[in-house]
Amino acid sequence: MPPPSRHRLSMLGSMALAAATCLMPSCQTAQPEKPAPPAPLASSAKPTRVVPLADARDTDSNNRPDNLVLLVYLFRPEESAIPFWADGQFVFTLADARGSEMATWTFVRAQLPDHRTSDALGPAHSFVLNLKEALGTDDLPAQAAALSAQFIRTDGVTIASSGPLSIPLGPR
Repeated sequence: MPPPSRHRLSMLGSMALAAATCLMPSCQTAQPEKPAPPAPLASSAKPTRVVPLADARDTDSNNRPDNLVLLVYLFRPEESAIPFWADGQFVFTLADARGSEMATWTFVRAQLPDHRTSDALGPAHSFVLNLKEALGTDDLPAQAAALSAQFIRTDGVTIASSGPLSIPLGPR
């Protein structure tokens, strides 16, 4: 049997080095297990902060937003930086640049389980606010409307978002 070629020895040496490296404690060949997401606080937890995120979407391809897609997080920052679900009621108000109310959407306690979701941040509530249904049209002049969020806890305390979100309306 002829001796192994220099190229074959080099390749075997490289493979042995790679194998030895992977046996070291810091090397992992499999994907690390993702830690389990923290469990949401009990529904009896009382949030002290509501944080909404909104995206205006044009679902009928007329270059005008007709839906607002919201993700809303409830926090108790003095106890945890992780959001949680809670029982209560959400109220969203859209106002024009002068502050005049354009539309209001209310989601009562019985509706909230259908709006619960989770994402990378943790538990959230997801809502779609239909502008055409609320306003009768999406054919609005170009403007920046203001969307505010409130969460009314089961004990009657109202938690408002720290400020309104700017929502572009009208032609894009």
